Amino acid sequence: MLFLDFHDDAIVGLVSRFGLLPVVLYNREVIIQRLVIQWEPITEEDKALPEAEQKRQAYDQAQEFFESKIAGVWAGNGTPAFTEVV
Repeated sequence: MLFLDFHDDAIVGLVSRFGLLPVVLYNREVIIQRLVIQWEPITEEDKALPEAEQKRQAYDQAQEFFESKIAGVWAGNGTPAFTEVV
């Protein structure tokens, strides 16, 4: 069973699958929101954007990072699963 560093508060539970060991289930939105907080405008052009646009841009970049660098990584049968809470 694999765990993500620094995201223990995003753990929802475990997912059991027939014939496989359980994996950790994370709330994807909690992880993305943490990434948004860490994002800072890089260029002067970014800093000049209205705050709402900066927040949207931060969310979009955090979501892209999450999808490609966290959820998009396969580390074997212990790879964590991610859920969208509805």
